[in-house]
Amino acid sequence: MNKPLFSIIIAVYNIEDYLQKCLDSIDKQVNNYEVVIIDDGSTDSSGTICDKWASKKNYVKVFHQSNQGISATRNNGIQYSKGEYIVFVDPDDWIEDDFTKTLQELVEANGTVKKVDVIAYNFALVSNLSGTFNYVESGDAYPKHLVSGEEVVNWILDTKVGNYAWQYAIKRNIYIEHSIRFPKMVLYEDAATIFRLIFFSKSVICTNRVLYNYFQRDESFSHKATLSRTTEYFNLFEQMDNFFHEHNRPDLIARSKEYKLMRLLSAYLNIIRLNMSKREKKKYYKKIRHAITVNFVIEPHRKMTLIKELLFYMHLFKPMAYIHDWRISR
Repeated sequence: MNKPLFSIIIAVYNIEDYLQKCLDSIDKQVNNYEVVIIDDGSTDSSGTICDKWASKKNYVKVFHQSNQGISATRNNGIQYSKGEYIVFVDPDDWIEDDFTKTLQELVEANGTVKKVDVIAYNFALVSNLSGTFNYVESGDAYPKHLVSGEEVVNWILDTKVGNYAWQYAIKRNIYIEHSIRFPKMVLYEDAATIFRLIFFSKSVICTNRVLYNYFQRDESFSHKATLSRTTEYFNLFEQMDNFFHEHNRPDLIARSKEYKLMRLLSAYLNIIRLNMSKREKKKYYKKIRHAITVNFVIEPHRKMTLIKELLFYMHLFKPMAYIHDWRISR
């Protein structure tokens, strides 16, 4: 088999009820690709579903391992892959029928593989309320031309576009040459990784075509209020600052203020929903206040409540978001 253009990597763990829709969407692809599935020690029938689906497909490789977590599983997928570009698909999501065809056309329209490091595409948020699928296109808007990786990093820090692993097709050699892997985190391993890869990318081709469907399950761990969701925000901030310091980019540290602010607000709203004592909540409110002190220069009135302080900064950095969140908080 010749070297495939795309390696589609799927990290699977206890997802039997949703997995088949994902695999069916990959079956409809027609262009040059391989599929790498890593079953991360599933205890349901997910592994069996993968084996059965792959049994008559020579472009599919299935690996089974003891449970190691999403980051280690994705990293193993990178190691097993052979394609020019790495594409991640979550096992409860699905891709459009012309996904690989469109990506290949974008590469060819802009020269060759050598000229395109990253392909960025749009996605739809899908929910399944009342038994019907509801689709909402993401708010991300890309220009229809080739841009630098640094420009896309700026968009991420300005919260104009997302930094999900499944939102970009990224050259495998960027992972390899810069020794970039997903860190061992409970959450936000995407956010801690994607901006690094794009930072080292010379060229990114963007399309506003919706090519990916992100299924938001109510029971999904990534959508639940957990203490890990709050504490790992601070871990993420530290990793971003350390990376930009290491590469002597104080301008990007300064530019990340809005990105951090949005996540501090999310952390605050997350703590409100958690079932913990007032004393415990105060401890985490204190951490959020400290993060505000470290990252923002302008001092609000000292008697402001924490939520008003967060909204104060949102008004400075993102006025329309401030208005929206003020209405929600009333």
